[in-house]
Amino acid sequence: MDYKTIRFIDSDYKNLFPLLDGDNIWIKYRGFSQPPVIRECGFIDEMHVRVGNSVYHTCEFASNMERAGAWFEPSFQLQDTALAPYTVKEAKRYTCSKSDSCIGHAVGEFGRDGERFWYEWEDHANGMDSLQFRRELYALIFALRKDLLKDEQSMAAYCRSRPESKFVETEECERYGFKFKTKDRIYYIACTVMPRHSRYAIYPYAKRPAAERIKALN
Repeated sequence: MDYKTIRFIDSDYKNLFPLLDGDNIWIKYRGFSQPPVIRECGFIDEMHVRVGNSVYHTCEFASNMERAGAWFEPSFQLQDTALAPYTVKEAKRYTCSKSDSCIGHAVGEFGRDGERFWYEWEDHANGMDSLQFRRELYALIFALRKDLLKDEQSMAAYCRSRPESKFVETEECERYGFKFKTKDRIYYIACTVMPRHSRYAIYPYAKRPAAERIKALN
């Protein structure tokens, strides 16, 4: 299933977070005691977004927010994103798998300057993923952007501070694995640290087999 995704950026065109078409953001103005305002967002095209009743270039919106001293975030967020380390018995989950319960995989890196975060999603489930899953995936990516995936240096520092998560070490790279559980899924996060162009991948697995998921959709 093709879900339209809005990519919010800052005024330097650095990716901040993805958001589903029709979902909301919180806007909080610094120095004001009022609670954040909520605005529904709509996908226009790759570089334009509707926020509330107004249409902006994504960079224009970011610049407006910065000038106003405001910050904005997705309204849907995961409350607890504690990561567990890699375990040997789950090693096969930290690579691209076409198994019955692997929904797909997201892969990305940080660009040549180590900060221009990006990712791409490949669906394995033949359109069986749901809005709830995609919203959860994007919320996890947003949460990981605060520490593990903040930038290339942060990812390397985070991984190396958790040596129990290392499962590969060669002259060319180090690989670390983490996992995160929600009610219906387990997300396996593989981080490959290299001298240049480190990258990461996220492999979501459904806790229920495909036959049960198909039955639930019907």
